[in-house]
Amino acid sequence: MDVHERVRGCLLGGAVGDALGAPIEFQSLREIRRDHGLDGISGYVTNWRGKSALITDDTQMTLFTVEGLLRARAAGLLDVPGSGAVTAVREAYLRWLDTQDHHEPPPADRPHRTGALREEGWLYSRRAPGNACLSGLHRHFPGPSPLGEPGPVNPDSKGCGTVMRSAPFGLVTTEAREAFELAAACAQITHGHPTGYLAAGAFAAIVARLMAGETLATAVHQALSLLAGYPAHEETTAALRAALALAAGGEHTPEGVESLG
Repeated sequence: MDVHERVRGCLLGGAVGDALGAPIEFQSLREIRRDHGLDGISGYVTNWRGKSALITDDTQMTLFTVEGLLRARAAGLLDVPGSGAVTAVREAYLRWLDTQDHHEPPPADRPHRTGALREEGWLYSRRAPGNACLSGLHRHFPGPSPLGEPGPVNPDSKGCGTVMRSAPFGLVTTEAREAFELAAACAQITHGHPTGYLAAGAFAAIVARLMAGETLATAVHQALSLLAGYPAHEETTAALRAALALAAGGEHTPEGVESLG
């Protein structure tokens, strides 16, 4: 499998998986079994509006992450220290914000309103985006804080809105630390709690090492090693260790997965 196939598989697999799970995103295991039987879902099901296989907010933001990183690479910003790449990604997220605030592409009357992705009409739909993602992009962002310290925007927010969009950072480099630090810095655009943005960094590092051909277990252990070097890593480290323990425990059950939180 070449690098292009890995990139395509990561992005397409993430989009398909998220569309599969979106209708049950806010349900407990008991509620899923009540509505879909003991085996849960194994194919697309309709949501409360009677629609299925819809692009999710996670996939929307992932696509704009890709766009921001592509622009950063084209400008040479991924090869130099500083926050230029973070700025490029934030501008891409502002284009995503337009898709949540408008029903069609707004006039190109602001500096960030450029490019082809914003012209895709199917992106202009609200799909239950997280409050921190929305509010964070309405606030001034002076740049990321040192990793391990509270970020400048939504310093108490540590929801999944960072991890869900961060796979692309692991697709632009196979160096785990580079992927980790850029993903964590860009996560601070909306989520300032260290757990929120360090989790994004860990996920990106795992993806980067998988792109390099490592096994999943090895990639996770490398992410754990990186995490240990930053203050306030304990919650993220504990979550990854719990997942490793569950995976190594033999019998895998829905109850076990639910226990991870």
